[in-house]
Amino acid sequence: MALEQWVNLNKKPDYAEGTPLPRLGTLRVRAKFKKDKLTTYKWKIVRTDGVKYSKKERTRNRRFRLFKGGARTNENKTEIRSTQDFNLPAAGGNKYKAVATCNRKEVKSAEVEVRRRLWYQVLHMSGVKPLSIAKKLEDAFWNPGKKLFIESKEAGSKASMKYLKTIWDVEVKSPDLEFTSTTHTHGMGNGGDFIKAAKKAWEGKKKAPYAYALAFVNYITTSTEATHTEEVSFNVPSKLAKWNWGGDVIEVELGELLWWDLVPEDDKVHSWFVGGRIVFIEKGGKSSARIMLDRKNVRPSGPNYGAHGGKTRAKIRLTGKDIDRNFFSKKDGRWFIKLTVRTAGGWSGGFAYTYIPLIAIATRSFFDDTGDDEQLATVMHEVGHKIGLAATGVGPVPDKTGDLYGYPKGSGDDRGHWGPHCANGAGWDGSKWSGTPKCVMWGANGYWDAAAKKFVKRKAKFCPNCEKIIRKLDLASQTLTITGFQKPL
Repeated sequence: MALEQWVNLNKKPDYAEGTPLPRLGTLRVRAKFKKDKLTTYKWKIVRTDGVKYSKKERTRNRRFRLFKGGARTNENKTEIRSTQDFNLPAAGGNKYKAVATCNRKEVKSAEVEVRRRLWYQVLHMSGVKPLSIAKKLEDAFWNPGKKLFIESKEAGSKASMKYLKTIWDVEVKSPDLEFTSTTHTHGMGNGGDFIKAAKKAWEGKKKAPYAYALAFVNYITTSTEATHTEEVSFNVPSKLAKWNWGGDVIEVELGELLWWDLVPEDDKVHSWFVGGRIVFIEKGGKSSARIMLDRKNVRPSGPNYGAHGGKTRAKIRLTGKDIDRNFFSKKDGRWFIKLTVRTAGGWSGGFAYTYIPLIAIATRSFFDDTGDDEQLATVMHEVGHKIGLAATGVGPVPDKTGDLYGYPKGSGDDRGHWGPHCANGAGWDGSKWSGTPKCVMWGANGYWDAAAKKFVKRKAKFCPNCEKIIRKLDLASQTLTITGFQKPL
């Protein structure tokens, strides 16, 4: 049975957890001789099984290279250890042996098989039930059948965080974040509060830079503004006529989810309503009435959008005193309502901060609960981003596949998503998706197939091409700290 070598880890007790320190990180060669007579021998490391890195991959990352060995003497000793540590190539499941040749006699060492290890901690907002993720996450990245061999171990216990009902931001694009299905920028919403809450609950400091936090929250969305204009037809009677226009008299369907039932502090001040007015255009085109609306006379209305709330309608409350009427004659014309409101412009199943080891997973979306399979897919997707997927073929990651899209960011190949993703199984005609996304690294939870009249979801699994990349990934500290784990939490 081959010895396991956890090649990505530094030789420190904090990372051992029962693994002998020599089995962490680099490999050191030891040779024995029958006599202490000065002898010259040659030795090398050979791959006995596994995948091979391309020339371009080996050029970009020295940890993809196999050390070819050299020659030395035994220094008149019967036992000698190499004075240099050697990195085995990073690919999980690859097997190697050290081979020594002396006086035409060849001796081989025991076989060593490559393993890699990361840690994670499950965090959750107070009152939010996290997904039972341990076995599913561990199986997805270990997968002996595909020889992925990234061991995922829990660092610390499940921990509760300060409750924030919604992790939100303002909808503008940013190169600083990787997102599942929406675009955000850090710093304009409550992202800072979210990071602080996660930091207080974080127990993975001793495992850095090999550890990340999975924080389960309620909603992840963006705040944006929308303007709605609608015509309402009725006449304004004269002042002599008996007319009492009072109460909730106009209900407007906005067709978008209002910024309501998401942030309690915002609901208290009705920040969903930005402004509005009602304009009366008399017959002939003359504007004779302009009523400015405020938060006192406009309210969310209508049925809940989902099981946990949400509104798409607004009621406007006016009285006859707001209307300028003729004394003797009625006014014929048209009423135009214009409302500017804050809406929940984009919903995300989760996101991973690029530079810190923190991933957020939404347990609700569009005011309904998200299923376990969808949450699992999001976890796999965002962890994939943290460790180097979808591979771009630039820097220390493996070569890209033909399914890569969205790279470089802003290149015009975003296809409605943001960042590098995998399109395996899905088609793109320049405006819409088709087919069935077969890789969890596709850039959204799913898409609406108008022709089939159904929502097509991505699979909670990696495609064969991405599995090959996962097997090749370099997860050494030197690489992690220049990719997804640059700064501590």
